[in-house]
Amino acid sequence: MGKTVLIVEDEQSIVDILSYILTKEGYDTLEALDGPTGLQLALEQNPDLVLLDLMLPGLSGEEVLAKIEGIPVMVVSAKVGDCTNEEVLRSFSVESFDACFVCLGDNNVLGSLQITSLLKELGAKKVFSKADDDVQAKFLLRNGADSVIYPEREAALRLAVSESSDSIFDCIPLTSDHSIYELEPMDRWIGKSLKELNFRVKYHLTVVGVKRGDVVIPNLSPDYAFRKDEHLLVLGRIEDIRKVTR
Repeated sequence: MGKTVLIVEDEQSIVDILSYILTKEGYDTLEALDGPTGLQLALEQNPDLVLLDLMLPGLSGEEVLAKIEGIPVMVVSAKVGDCTNEEVLRSFSVESFDACFVCLGDNNVLGSLQITSLLKELGAKKVFSKADDDVQAKFLLRNGADSVIYPEREAALRLAVSESSDSIFDCIPLTSDHSIYELEPMDRWIGKSLKELNFRVKYHLTVVGVKRGDVVIPNLSPDYAFRKDEHLLVLGRIEDIRKVTR
């Protein structure tokens, strides 16, 4: 029996889309178009996950959420307002969110600073703010941001690394020096084990797992032998990665 997801959403078109996607992925779905029905189904059917809209007739999403215990809930909702206005932010109950993201464009630096500061003043647990350069990042951190993200820079880096070699498929930066790379195994590695290749010592790289299709296999034993139909997930420096992928 598959896992069950309860969709609580008052827009039938959105329910239909979510239900189609989830069913295609092998999940069973329950549907509710208002708060009271959603709460009743959650309590009676005990689904594995609830996708919850906040703006619902009958009972708001916040009211439903307060009455559900022991069931994972993912809030799927949107509100429109001027977030530089403290009262607008206060109406969102930002203190109930696990994380808040401030992602204004590069022409609204002042707005980013104002919203970041207001979120922390209103009790937001974590605030992630988008920056376009290091100067902006410095001021966002001073205004209360818990972390600063550079989406354009990080996307460009991942694309540049993956396009620089036919053997590198992805890159996840961890620090300024180290990243996790998704690599195609070299022909000379196929059929040989980590121990046999003395991989870490010889290449100054650490294999953290392998990927077959969409499945990741971590915690490889020293006797694990590489296969042609998989990609390696390797932790290391780009200089060492380029040495083995030449």
